[in-house]
Amino acid sequence: MTTSNRAPVITLIVVALNIAAAYGLLVRPELLFSLGYDPAAPQFWMPITSLFLHQNVVHLLGNMVFLAAVGPRVEEAAGPWRFLLVYVAGGLAGVFAHALFTPKGGAPMPLIGASGSVAACIAYYNIRYVGLQVTLAPKIGVPILAITILWVALQLLGAFVSLGGEVARTAYWAHLGGFAAGLGFAALFRARRDADRQMGHVVMDRLEKRSPAAKLAASDLHLAEHPADVAALLKKADAHAQLGDRDHEAEALLQALEHLPESGQPDLLARLIGIGQIQRLPSLRRTLLAERFRVSHADLAKGLLLSVVAGSPEDPQRPEALLALATMGESSYLQELREKFSLHPACDLARARGLL
Repeated sequence: MTTSNRAPVITLIVVALNIAAAYGLLVRPELLFSLGYDPAAPQFWMPITSLFLHQNVVHLLGNMVFLAAVGPRVEEAAGPWRFLLVYVAGGLAGVFAHALFTPKGGAPMPLIGASGSVAACIAYYNIRYVGLQVTLAPKIGVPILAITILWVALQLLGAFVSLGGEVARTAYWAHLGGFAAGLGFAALFRARRDADRQMGHVVMDRLEKRSPAAKLAASDLHLAEHPADVAALLKKADAHAQLGDRDHEAEALLQALEHLPESGQPDLLARLIGIGQIQRLPSLRRTLLAERFRVSHADLAKGLLLSVVAGSPEDPQRPEALLALATMGESSYLQELREKFSLHPACDLARARGLL
């Protein structure tokens, strides 16, 4: 199960495509030879189309059960498009490994199945959730890594050992190729780092129930490894707030602001205004932020501009702030603009707009 509210859309689409392709193969069995991957006579479309075909219902269900188990978690952790990349590229890596290592003439049937793609997802899942355990019996759990190592060993054994001298019909090299691709993408997308960050959040959630000091210590420890983690920075700010340390609370909020998308900034800026620490931001930035949010968050924009006006009379952004407030209906600020900044371009602009 996933821990987010977003449905695993790409996983569901991939499962649906596999089921639809299985139905198509049932209706037209000859598609196996034109869409499955044949190393002896490959066509450019075969590596992709072969990933969605399955030999029978057992083959299909086996792959789809594993995909349903790990796909949503990988999609949640990596994101939908990265998950799709892992799935498709893992499948293609499996096809390549099969073509490279399978003896010529040793594969009487075309290669079909999503096993390479699923193996890639399993590999990514293992790196991302390496600390998880699989429950085998009440109070008996086995690390998922141990089960995966056993699975890889069995694939290697199957790839190199043929019982009774017969060529195995299972595409072991496709499984291993997909698995290797999944490990590569886990390294590329830093899945292990994400796992460490998630574990850090679990620790912080537990310790924040004890005391603000424990919450602060946990967030500092986590931020030493993940300095751009906004959630941890906000927990640190909350801990300082509970301890009554406004200066350090503001410092943590300002650090979080640097890593937030625009949609997440208004609440944090309002909090800085509320605790009287918005002046820590340069006045030019406050003026620009006010302009950015004047339509969507008018009260916040006014608060930012008022903080500039409440600052130094010599602040070069003061005339701009006075004019901006006047254009937002605060006409009382026009008098200062006319009396103290009559030669400033902001005053000229106010005249041009008919405000003076």
